[in-house]
Amino acid sequence: MKNNTFRLLFFLLSLLSSFVYSQENLVLNPSFEDVNIDQLSCDYYYPSESLALALNYWTSPTQSTPDVFHTSLGELCDLNPLSSLNAIQLQPRTGDAMAGLVFFSETNEEYTDYREYIQGQLKTPLEQGSTYLIQFYVILGKNSIHITNNVGFKFLKEPFWQDDMNYIDLTPDYNWPHVIDLNEDWLLIEFEYTPQTTGIQYFMIGSFYNNSESTIQKRNVHRQGFGAYYLLDDVSVQNITASFDSMGPYCKNTVFTLPETSKEGHHGTWSPAINNQETTTYTFTPDEPHIKSTTLTVEITPPPLDLHFDLPTAICPGTDFVLPTQSEDGIQGSWSPEMNNQKTTPYTFHPTEENPCYLPFTTEVKVLPLPNSSLEYYCKDGALLIQALFSSTEENTTLSWRINDHPIEDTSTVIKLADYASFLHGGTTTVEVDLVDKNGCTSTASLELEDIQQYCFIPKGISPNGDGRNDFFDIHTFGGVAIQIFNRNGVKVYEQTNYTNQWEGQSNSGTPLPSGTYFYQFITPQEEHISGWVEVMR
Repeated sequence: MKNNTFRLLFFLLSLLSSFVYSQENLVLNPSFEDVNIDQLSCDYYYPSESLALALNYWTSPTQSTPDVFHTSLGELCDLNPLSSLNAIQLQPRTGDAMAGLVFFSETNEEYTDYREYIQGQLKTPLEQGSTYLIQFYVILGKNSIHITNNVGFKFLKEPFWQDDMNYIDLTPDYNWPHVIDLNEDWLLIEFEYTPQTTGIQYFMIGSFYNNSESTIQKRNVHRQGFGAYYLLDDVSVQNITASFDSMGPYCKNTVFTLPETSKEGHHGTWSPAINNQETTTYTFTPDEPHIKSTTLTVEITPPPLDLHFDLPTAICPGTDFVLPTQSEDGIQGSWSPEMNNQKTTPYTFHPTEENPCYLPFTTEVKVLPLPNSSLEYYCKDGALLIQALFSSTEENTTLSWRINDHPIEDTSTVIKLADYASFLHGGTTTVEVDLVDKNGCTSTASLELEDIQQYCFIPKGISPNGDGRNDFFDIHTFGGVAIQIFNRNGVKVYEQTNYTNQWEGQSNSGTPLPSGTYFYQFITPQEEHISGWVEVMR
């Protein structure tokens, strides 16, 4: 019972450890599990390109033939890990697969320094200056007849290729110099690496030394094996650097916090306690023991200073105005939000990072209201008048009139169009007025009148026969009037308020009235009383 409990605990701890490492591992297909089953070989991989068809993200960098052992293969396949036909007879360290490499062979007559390598790929390039922990596991094939040393690891910017089966004459970034004679327990090889350049995204594992530079020993085995043959599993490249963006400088007494998590996702604690009175170097101690500690210096500068600007407090709507990017103190910065010349808005000037001890400056630029103006026309004494209406009661409000784009000298609030006959023409007449208040803010009101000859005209007769001509008593140019219509006997036959052109010779009940002369009287919106007669002709 005690043994079972221990095994369960060991399994859970191993699972947790694998999960933690897998979260950070940059190696693609680190345990050789991502395979194309239908491309797996039963005995060997030749040519070497066939390895890439079976094993995703891994290749052979030479013409030699590294192996992929997989438990899915038949028992009579050499590359079944437990097949009695091979010199291995070992289970993968994890999962269903592992890789096998020849580190020495005395049977290859053409290549006396025959070596096998396997080339892997990283998810992203290594970051220059960061420190990485590299780990992989090695074990000797049970029936290997030789043992050797020099298990090397080489990082590369581009995939490597050598068109033969000899050893690769490159200096490894790391080399395990000891003879490996373990065939019961997997040997963990690990080292740290800090790239001094960018763009590294590939690596190779194998022996980068020839026979004369290697220690080669023969083993006493009962069964004929194949040279020095080693298995690889669980390759890991992890960034163990805890890095942080620079902080500060901060002004004295500024409240700030130090991040609990590095850019790589490592949690930890800082020491000493935060000091916002003077420049301090803090040490980050990661919770994970294999992650490197790091330091961060936060600069503290003198107390904040005020900024000064000479800015207007109010502008007219639409005024072109640019907020200065430099204060009168010579401090550069930017404003937020963007300038809005249509709405009163508070703006804040933010000094650049080079001037951290100046306080942001906030001011409000008021957008003044425009004079609320409009134009309306009316008839009086048979003449067409245009009146400017505006809400401002302030003094010094001035008016400027234009008729069909011709300025006129009249500055009163009402003008008579007949006085400017030389500016009038058939078609559309456009009347405009500019109102300028005491703040210099200007608003423009305009009015378009079609066929002004018809304005203030009262028809002498109507013929309501539905032919579209003179069907109605049309006095709409007077505005909505209050009208009464009487027959020749003085009897009121029609009455309407807000009248424009609704009468076509009918009574209040809608009954057509007979042809004849009718008399009207109406009161305009300007309280002018007008009366007369109109002939109805059916």
